[in-house]
Amino acid sequence: MPQRILIIRLSAIGDLVMASPMAAALRCRYPDAHIAWLVQDGLQELLVAHPGLDAVLAAPVAHWKLLWRQRRLRRLGRELGAFRHRLQAERFDLALDLQGLFKSGLLLRLSGAKRRVTLGGREGSRWLATETVSVPVAGQEWISSEYRTLACYLGLPDSPFPLQVAIPQTAA
Repeated sequence: MPQRILIIRLSAIGDLVMASPMAAALRCRYPDAHIAWLVQDGLQELLVAHPGLDAVLAAPVAHWKLLWRQRRLRRLGRELGAFRHRLQAERFDLALDLQGLFKSGLLLRLSGAKRRVTLGGREGSRWLATETVSVPVAGQEWISSEYRTLACYLGLPDSPFPLQVAIPQTAA
């Protein structure tokens, strides 16, 4: 039974909203677990008040892309190493890549979690995970069906599967 869980869905506001039920499903199945969400820097406000989460972590993906384009590879390596150290200090035992891309898969691997599950596994992210869950076939899916598929795979409740984005009190 996982005690420390990391959800990785970095970007795309609509996709963050569609993936939001995963936190509640995990909370329902593992009420005492520490559940954190890793999101791209600048989008953490969408999740910071989510009732199913204990923490929201931000990754400076745009900054890392800039360093890559500028070929500042030594600095990029140092920053990724420091971020890896920060993630591994959290001691996650289950990490879920809800994006299934190389960038999310890399962070999945850097998390240090023993069990690393990716959804779809495109762009080679399946090689960075310990398990890959196939997404529904095109034309047979419904809104957020890939997240429901992952929930079922993990033995989580997939019904009800309400979308949840909470606005922090300070934003009101």
